[in-house]
Amino acid sequence: MRKLILVAPAKLYTKSGEESNFDRFMDFTIDPSIRGRVKSIVIFISNDFDNLVESAHLYKKELNAELRYIPEEGHFTNAHRSSPAFPELVEEIVKE
Repeated sequence: MRKLILVAPAKLYTKSGEESNFDRFMDFTIDPSIRGRVKSIVIFISNDFDNLVESAHLYKKELNAELRYIPEEGHFTNAHRSSPAFPELVEEIVKE
């Protein structure tokens, strides 16, 4: 695979005070060998919840990834964005 692109990836996030299916979903180990199977890893992050921003930095560190910060996009959902268009993602996908 040429490139792995993550958008607002979660890892350090718990949804509730007691264990839920969501919390169990987040209980995984980041596989550092992924880095050896792709040429590049790019992570898009914005002014999201603090624990999601921390998650992006964790992925950056664990996978030696490039972090792209785009201001004022929240969690990149249409509810948080001014438009559903995501030209930065399209540009990254087509870039060699």
